[in-house]
Amino acid sequence: DPNEKAGPSGYGANNYLRATSGFPYTIYFENKSTATAPAHQIAITDQLDPSVFDLSSFRFGNVYIGDSTVYVPSGLRSFVLDKKLTNLNVTARIQAKLDTITGKIEWLFRSLDPKTLDDVEDPDVGILPPNKTSPICEGNVNYFVKLKNEPRHGQQVKNKASIVFD
Repeated sequence: DPNEKAGPSGYGANNYLRATSGFPYTIYFENKSTATAPAHQIAITDQLDPSVFDLSSFRFGNVYIGDSTVYVPSGLRSFVLDKKLTNLNVTARIQAKLDTITGKIEWLFRSLDPKTLDDVEDPDVGILPPNKTSPICEGNVNYFVKLKNEPRHGQQVKNKASIVFD
């Protein structure tokens, strides 16, 4: 599945960063146009290094699924939110949490029947159809976090995410 993660690029030719600035990160995901079915579950994991990032400054941003926005209340370290995707006849349940000890961030998207809120069993119904019509088949999650300390000259600040469909 095509994915991308975007974060701060820094300032100037050397991409300088300041620890006092909140770093915005966005993890993009989509179901391939060649996929034979919509995604029923999507698991996103990101690992922050607790020795580098100030986990007390972490905050979840909003979640985007197709042309729908799921507004995440500020200050949460975990949440469970449902969003009806009327055009797909499905409810997306989004569970997310930050482990404040390990720095592991997880999001889990599940496809639910909008009437019963049970997991969808129909293989042709899901929260992320094959990407034939943008943006219905795309999504992203966002978060913000600060560094613990000013970075040393030449220090790289990095982390990476993984995305698994079904």
